[in-house]
Amino acid sequence: MNSLINENSSKKKVVIVISSGDKQVIMPALNMALKSKRDNLYEDVKVQFFGISQKIAAEDPEVQELISELVKAGISPMACRHISDKFEVTVKLDNLGFDNVQIPIEIAKLVNEGYIPMVF
Repeated sequence: MNSLINENSSKKKVVIVISSGDKQVIMPALNMALKSKRDNLYEDVKVQFFGISQKIAAEDPEVQELISELVKAGISPMACRHISDKFEVTVKLDNLGFDNVQIPIEIAKLVNEGYIPMVF
């Protein structure tokens, strides 16, 4: 275990919300999610794309490569169904392994379950 983590404290659950359209923000957020999952830094890690980031995820090969690694690591990213439909990327995101959901409802559910939102 990472020496910076107190082994006696309980781990938290996090939801990483990516809403930026800037690839230089999206890539580090995805890398952080992947490292957090692989190194078991949290009890659970979820990733949600919201807004323009969904379009970037559907179109950018480098972002898609990291998303593929997330899925292989056991994280199913979520995207807002309404926005995916608006940007006409629902099928592309489905094919990448996304769960297209109602993000406002999912965020409320996760926060009420104790997840800490980290927004990028």
